[in-house]
Amino acid sequence: MAEDNVGKLNIPKLKDAKLAGTRFSESCTLILTKGYSAKNFARGLGQDEYGAFPLKGKLPNVRGASPQQLLENAEIQNIKNILGLQFGKSYENVKELRYGHLMIMATKGHDGSCIIGMLIKFFHYFWPSLLKVKGFMQMFIIPIVKAYHKKTNAVLSFYTTPEYVSWEKELGNKATEYRIQNYKGALHSQEEAQFYLADVDQHTKDFYWFDHHDDDAIEFAFSEKKIEARYQWLQRPQACTYFDSKDKSIRYLDFINKQFMQYVVADLQRSIPSMVDGLKPDQRKILFYAFKKHIIHEIEVAQFSADVSDDSPYHHGEASLVGTIIGMAQNYVGSNNINLLQLNGRLGTRLMGGKDHDATASGRYIFTQLSPITRYLFDKDKDDEPIPHYLNDECQSIEPAWFIPIIPMVLVNGSEGRGTECSSFIPNYNPRDIIANLKRLLEGKAVVPMIPWYKGFDGDIQKETTSKDTLYTTKGYFITEDKNDPTITELPVGTSTRDYNEFLASRCGKDIKAYTARKDNTNNVHFESTMTEDQMNSANHAGGFLNKFKLTTTLSTANMHLFGSKGELKKYDTPEQILEDFYHLRLELYEQRRRALVRELEIASWLLENKVKFIDKVCEGDILLFPSRGKDEWCAELKRKRFKSLPSQAVDNVEETDEKESGTGYDYLLSITRLSFTSEKIEELKQASDAMKKERDEITKSKSESLWLRDLNALDHQLDEEKYTLDERIAKIDFQSSHDVDE
Repeated sequence: MAEDNVGKLNIPKLKDAKLAGTRFSESCTLILTKGYSAKNFARGLGQDEYGAFPLKGKLPNVRGASPQQLLENAEIQNIKNILGLQFGKSYENVKELRYGHLMIMATKGHDGSCIIGMLIKFFHYFWPSLLKVKGFMQMFIIPIVKAYHKKTNAVLSFYTTPEYVSWEKELGNKATEYRIQNYKGALHSQEEAQFYLADVDQHTKDFYWFDHHDDDAIEFAFSEKKIEARYQWLQRPQACTYFDSKDKSIRYLDFINKQFMQYVVADLQRSIPSMVDGLKPDQRKILFYAFKKHIIHEIEVAQFSADVSDDSPYHHGEASLVGTIIGMAQNYVGSNNINLLQLNGRLGTRLMGGKDHDATASGRYIFTQLSPITRYLFDKDKDDEPIPHYLNDECQSIEPAWFIPIIPMVLVNGSEGRGTECSSFIPNYNPRDIIANLKRLLEGKAVVPMIPWYKGFDGDIQKETTSKDTLYTTKGYFITEDKNDPTITELPVGTSTRDYNEFLASRCGKDIKAYTARKDNTNNVHFESTMTEDQMNSANHAGGFLNKFKLTTTLSTANMHLFGSKGELKKYDTPEQILEDFYHLRLELYEQRRRALVRELEIASWLLENKVKFIDKVCEGDILLFPSRGKDEWCAELKRKRFKSLPSQAVDNVEETDEKESGTGYDYLLSITRLSFTSEKIEELKQASDAMKKERDEITKSKSESLWLRDLNALDHQLDEEKYTLDERIAKIDFQSSHDVDE
């Protein structure tokens, strides 16, 4: 019978083990769970030796926080009190603790790795000696996928996606012998829960400390002194690794290197886009689905979001996906220079920096679709476009690692994001400037430096030459028809009209007498103000009207981080460096595309030649259609007469292939209808064959540069059609140049 707990705890949500804090406490296990459902599952292990406590979220960053901040944190205090720990004390064993084991039951995947990593970091900071006690820290694992053999019913369990993908790759075509069920690291039924509870030891892994390299690994992952080392590590292409699920224990070093650092990479990839397509993973999922389902007619954003989530695993909630869809469709000043999704309804204006859309949190009542120009950016006739490898999530093939636009979209629409280890900011640039520079590179010329540009912005953007880093100042505009009555007609990039309205209201009676705002200030800026002569003089002496009235903002190119085509993180100093990296990769892919086109045209050409030859021989009586024969006899005769069989899939050459290997390789001849055996049909096929040969010869002689140039010209024309031009203001009057304030 359990003894009374020593020091009964009154901590909300805690289900304390009955033996915790007694002389049997070494056998007790505290299970830290993510969420209350996991806590209820944990309670099924028994109430004598198992306690459970749900974590509300991520633990605070213990490094860099003041001692007082840590002492005041409720989550830290709860874990400390439940385990019976004392700050500043070193523990060689667990005899003095209320629990002998700390088991982490978190979701599988990167989020689960984050939670475990934060707990390791937490104990390494406060009680590092406990990490050296083998078996003190544990984790409970369940499969993310199971493979059921269709004939024998044998079951294989996989605990990580890379583990499953490796098995599937080794098995090849034999993988079809198995029925695959995704678990996503969660339980599907109470029966499954009972199954794992009955064999808890099999699914429990003990963490262990081997030597100082474990300490080094934890320091590398979490120490503020190792920021530069982690940054250097991220700049190398990252292999997808995993620990062996058959091992009973896992070393701290292996967990950090094989799981936690993969979370760091994934977190950065969610925040920082690819240099290749300028997209983050959630944006790429949306575009992938839009291409896949040909979303050229409007669809409700709520439905679109649900469809994307169903088609490809998404781990961050539909509200987040709705927000991403809206962001891709917005086109107010300061947002997208080219919105890949079309604006149908009010999806946000500069009045509130895009937040004034008509959507509910679920994305109802607003609609979107692919913008017509998107297919020009990603090649509207892209059947021959080489696609990189497709990613795998939860053992499901999903979107590609990146798409292949014909211009670097990360420069067109810019980007901003902050991940675990670094942040990134890329200003917007004019697509016309980008196209012109790409054409210069294609002609072997040097690129021209570009400055940021925002579609519809009527202000100025000027480079600051005195700054150590490359800074640009964006300036709003005002017009003064009357000396003391300036009218503000443009705000700097990043300033919403509502925020500026509130700013002017706060300056009434101080820096201005009064002001009025035009009611249609959603996308147009128009503030009429009245000032006294003293207020005008004060504005001038305070650095000018623009500075006094917050009509300037700055853009920096000192923090342009992007992921490269191989998954490596790279810092760029100038937009021209991004452009040139993109140029070399894209030109290589155009060459792959050119070669693929030549192969396809070669096959299409000899197909037509063989059809003409076949019809000729039938008409000449060299091949008899009657009496009817079996397919094998037909194929044998066609092979004897040196007709080429069609490969079952694209091949690098069009040499004759063995019929047995090519399957139904002669169907293209045997399926010719009787109506085709005419002189008119023969002439038609000959003309088509000649045209195909001509196109093949032209592509063979052409260079990949010409293919790209053709696409750039088509995009240029479409930009004209959709009026992607900069509207020049007729009058841009600067206060200081128009008035002598000393008058």
